[in-house]
Amino acid sequence: MSRPVLDRVGLAAVLALGMLIACGAHAAVAPYRPPTPVVRTLPNGVTVAVFPDHRLPIVQAALLVPAGSAQEAPREVGIASLTAACLSRGTASRSADEFDLELQRHGATLNASAGREYATVSLGLPASEFEAGLELMTEAALNPGFAEEEIDAARTRLLQQITAGRQNIGTIADDHAIALAFAGAAGHPISGTFETLPDLHRAEVQSFHRRCYRPDRALLGVAGDVDPEKVFALAQRLFSSWSGQAPATGAARHATGKGTRVRIVDLPNRAQAEFRYVFPVPGRADSTAATTQVLVALLESGRDARGGLLPRDEQARVTALGGAGLLVVSGNAPVDSVASRVQSIRTALAGLAERPIDAATLEAARRRMVDGYALSFESLAGVIGQWMTARTVGLRDDEPARYSDRMAAVDARAVSALTAAAVANEAVLVVVGPASRLSSRLAALGEVEVVNGNASPVAVPAAPSRIMAGPTATESAEGKRLIAAAVTAHGGAAKLAEIKDSVVEADVTLAFEGQQLTGTLKETRKDPDRYLAAMMVRTNLGQQGLEGARGWVYASALGDTVLAADSATVASLRAALGSDVVHLLRFASDPAARVAARGRENVVPERPADVVEVVDAQGMRRVLFLDPASHRVVGVEQAEGTFGANLPVRRLFADLRQVSGLWWPFSEVRSVRGERLMTIQARSVRLNTGVTDGTFSPPGRGVGKPAPAATPRIRR
Repeated sequence: MSRPVLDRVGLAAVLALGMLIACGAHAAVAPYRPPTPVVRTLPNGVTVAVFPDHRLPIVQAALLVPAGSAQEAPREVGIASLTAACLSRGTASRSADEFDLELQRHGATLNASAGREYATVSLGLPASEFEAGLELMTEAALNPGFAEEEIDAARTRLLQQITAGRQNIGTIADDHAIALAFAGAAGHPISGTFETLPDLHRAEVQSFHRRCYRPDRALLGVAGDVDPEKVFALAQRLFSSWSGQAPATGAARHATGKGTRVRIVDLPNRAQAEFRYVFPVPGRADSTAATTQVLVALLESGRDARGGLLPRDEQARVTALGGAGLLVVSGNAPVDSVASRVQSIRTALAGLAERPIDAATLEAARRRMVDGYALSFESLAGVIGQWMTARTVGLRDDEPARYSDRMAAVDARAVSALTAAAVANEAVLVVVGPASRLSSRLAALGEVEVVNGNASPVAVPAAPSRIMAGPTATESAEGKRLIAAAVTAHGGAAKLAEIKDSVVEADVTLAFEGQQLTGTLKETRKDPDRYLAAMMVRTNLGQQGLEGARGWVYASALGDTVLAADSATVASLRAALGSDVVHLLRFASDPAARVAARGRENVVPERPADVVEVVDAQGMRRVLFLDPASHRVVGVEQAEGTFGANLPVRRLFADLRQVSGLWWPFSEVRSVRGERLMTIQARSVRLNTGVTDGTFSPPGRGVGKPAPAATPRIRR
């Protein structure tokens, strides 16, 4: 057996094959015939398939709905995965912990995930607990709780996945290749993007669930130690109240362009480049889908005597959706060799298109596909999955059982014709490496586009808070009107002008490396340029102070030395000084500021906010979020020095109360790119207390010197 076959089939399959040979070396082994289910469609459209298998007292079930990334709007990239990730994290009647305990009580596991076209909720458990388990799965899929903290946690996990993917050159190449080769939402990165995920909250998740989790195209598969009639009766009872229709979505399409489209994802200083050469092929619903699979088996089998197949350095696979598929050839090569390697791939494919493959090689490829296909039925989940794959594209319920027949019907001419059609169409080439060295070498292959190594694979329309273009006259006028209304709503310009200093004492919760740390915070401000933040977490005191043009930093956990703040920290302290409602509205109402209304955005869960961009006279850009009904400030986003980087920090305000005639937020949540960093709940807010300049001086004898043993502490 050749090495590619060993790689594909795996050690377990080789051992099983050895046992068959030992039992009867001369006996002909009949092709594996997958089971055909008992199928029934419920009145509301849910199609239920049951695969009875009484060999073990276990059951596997899966519910599939058309709720994948292909159903996302342009600014919703990642909403399918975010929604699916929350399905197992509590329901309308059970918290996440309560739901987990109930699953454990029945010995069940439940998972949910989203792909490009569909989302799936999967259940596994003992047969004796099947009824209770299916009730839990139905509750999770139809009535999820979508608690805000669970959405925040799921969003953080997705952002971490994206961050990890940006460290893997292969993942970068794959994401850009799929995004460039499929048209529209079918090419969306399944995990989402840095640009969209921070703007997806409970309201967006609930809306996507209401829109897409509907019964008319849902599939329920059950395999294991069950009775079909009992399954149908249980499904009818559990799903009878489920109603509505999922939105119609067009079949996936290939992106079109003029000739080969070349994208270089610029990662400087790399000696090796990763590439993906992508050709359009028919999708799963096409009658030639089997031919595509045989073509991949041929390309993966190594080279023949004529050199018509791929060399071993490249790998081939198919990414197939219902309406369109992609033949993806992957490789890694020295930067100087990429162009020649790509040309050799095209030459190899052209040769296969012109000269039909010989009968023996074709038969070996067909057999490889049939043998490998049988392995997908080794688990109950695999049995359900193969049926669902066929059903989603309108094929018959016995389609998996006909797989070997379809493979046998593929002939050499069909393979050549499919290959010829693929290479004749517009291809996509994605290369990840140094653009400075790759651009000229790849220019002969097609029009070259260069994107930054950290760029999103898809172009995302800018959210209102991200728009930085010069404002129109209408945007400026509307922005000024909204700011004037906000000033009035908070107490009026005269009241804002009266405020000279403020002292806020609060309880704080920090999110740090997966933990939540609680402590206290005291913020003191004094016009025009003094600010002090002192935070106590456990027994550690941290302080930062701003005195005009200079700042200082002190942390008891790092010793008693007071350090001078660098320019980035001073800028961050200035941003913090100006982040309360008094200063925000003063800056925004300054005649020298550039103000622009940018539209509305769901920055506050459950409701939209008016977005007003403000660039003050010093060039500092802030985005204010105003409640459309009350006109009060409900948040701000501004660049701040966080974790050593100048990142956009979003502060969302709530629990506004009147303090000396001024509306002040007592609750604040700070986040970066959708990841919550800090929650603040004020205990007291005092205005015009007469704080002195000495309040803002560093502890001890000055910057750069040890602080005294007794340092100021925050009151608990």
